[in-house]
Amino acid sequence: MPTLLELGYLLPLGIYYSLWGPERNPKDVVNIIYEAYKKATRGNQGADPQMAGGQDHKIMVVGGEELKRMYQEQWVVVEKIVKESGDRLR
Repeated sequence: MPTLLELGYLLPLGIYYSLWGPERNPKDVVNIIYEAYKKATRGNQGADPQMAGGQDHKIMVVGGEELKRMYQEQWVVVEKIVKESGDRLR
């Protein structure tokens, strides 16, 4: 069976480890957590920490809106592949 790449699909898909909370979280609390995460990862952004057997893991710190945009962009790719396969998402 051919891989998706062999079928012509360049998959810019990633796996994200992200922090989520209720939408009702106070903005000041969200900002404190975000700033603490940025501080904790300072100096490591873009680095490959040799995690998970040396796979290509990069540390990125992005805000909620950018993370949402990244997920939406990847969903477009997944949706196209599923539709072209003749299957359906829902």
